Amino acid sequence: MNKRQEELELIIKAQTGDDKAKAEVIEKYMRLCHKLARKFAFTAASFTHDDLVQEGIIGLLQALQTYDPSHGTVFMTWAYYHVRGSIVGAGRSD
Repeated sequence: MNKRQEELELIIKAQTGDDKAKAEVIEKYMRLCHKLARKFAFTAASFTHDDLVQEGIIGLLQALQTYDPSHGTVFMTWAYYHVRGSIVGAGRSD
């Protein structure tokens, strides 16, 4: 089994409510949350880095709930836009 199939199985487990799988997905994409929190920190000046990472995790969980592999996109692409949207959205409410 290749990595893409393994990741898809992990995502499906997480979508069905497996908390351990959700934690694995969050851990796997934590670097993305940190990277985007640093990149878009200027949009939310009153938020700390940790606050923005938490917003990113919220976006990641939203991406996990709404991801549909039949649309042909890779989860990383789907997650990127949700994490970025959550972080930038935090800045808009600031």
